[in-house]
Amino acid sequence: MANSESRDDAGESYHVEKALSRINERFVENGAKTVTENDLERIMLAGDDIRKAFSDAEPLRRFANDLELFLSLIDDHWNRRYGEAPYWSICIIVFSLIYVLSPLDLIPDAIPNIGHVDDAAVVSLCLKMTEKELDDYRTWKKNQSG
Repeated sequence: MANSESRDDAGESYHVEKALSRINERFVENGAKTVTENDLERIMLAGDDIRKAFSDAEPLRRFANDLELFLSLIDDHWNRRYGEAPYWSICIIVFSLIYVLSPLDLIPDAIPNIGHVDDAAVVSLCLKMTEKELDDYRTWKKNQSG
């Protein structure tokens, strides 16, 4: 029994590693290219669902503050209060949030303990790819309240 469990674990580990190896800047850029205005609106309306996904999934919890920044930036972009972020960075953020919402992605979310690892990898890469724009937005937001 332990021997077959070891093989199952090894096979699962291989599939996880293979899925994670596909998550790179090109993967996110290609996903961002498919984002539409409808997707942006969908994310605007799904804020509570996204927050729940980030609070329920251990790998995503560490990104809770980043999520709020993402949602705030999307809201300010959507409502034309902030237009400094390039549209491609908005699309990258929207793609990453759609990816998190999708239960059927590279590693299905239903798989216990590892189903959200790919989601965290996409969010992490999104943060890296939009770092400057997020810093600029954070500064703008701070100046608006102060």
